[in-house]
Amino acid sequence: MAEWPKVLPDDRALNPMTKTCLLCGQPVGAEHSRECGSIGRKVRLVYAFEVEAIVPYQMTNDQLKAYRNSAEWCAVGAWAEVARASQPTGCPCAVFDCLSVENASPDPVQAPGARSEPVRARYPFRAHRVPSEWELN
Repeated sequence: MAEWPKVLPDDRALNPMTKTCLLCGQPVGAEHSRECGSIGRKVRLVYAFEVEAIVPYQMTNDQLKAYRNSAEWCAVGAWAEVARASQPTGCPCAVFDCLSVENASPDPVQAPGARSEPVRARYPFRAHRVPSEWELN
């Protein structure tokens, strides 16, 4: 296993007055506690979602499945379907399920947002936000 992460001067969870981690109380340069919320681990999550969509009438189910899994169809279209299914609240919780979790690495890592490095989403939708009309079409 890799070395346990230390409290760094640029940690987001750093108390600027005391120079200690807000979550575990450890000072800069010391290891975060084993219970600190700013330390995470990498996992691989498999999600599934179920939506209703209008598809070409003449396509069989096998043809549609093959087309949706091909490089011709961009999976960003699936996000639009999820957004439509999430109306009127904009929250996709009703159509998503987490199917499995498996460890990608046993090594501890700084959790996203714990450091001052920017964390960027892979898709512009934000949780609990109603997508605009242009995002749905």
